[in-house]
Amino acid sequence: MAWWLAAGVGLFVVGWIVQFIGHYYEGRKPAFVDDLVGLLVGPLFLVAETAFALGLARQTRDDMEAHAH
Repeated sequence: MAWWLAAGVGLFVVGWIVQFIGHYYEGRKPAFVDDLVGLLVGPLFLVAETAFALGLARQTRDDMEAHAH
């Protein structure tokens, strides 16, 4: 079971490294550098989209879609 944790942490770190390399080549800094709220938006978006894909929080999804149109 410990290998799951090690693999997850390792992949997370590798992902951040790849992201920062991409920002370096792009010549732009990550959005969360100026606004720490941006650091929370990405994971929150993924959690919400996963919940919607699993059929959870249907009312929230419907309210968001109605508000967007």
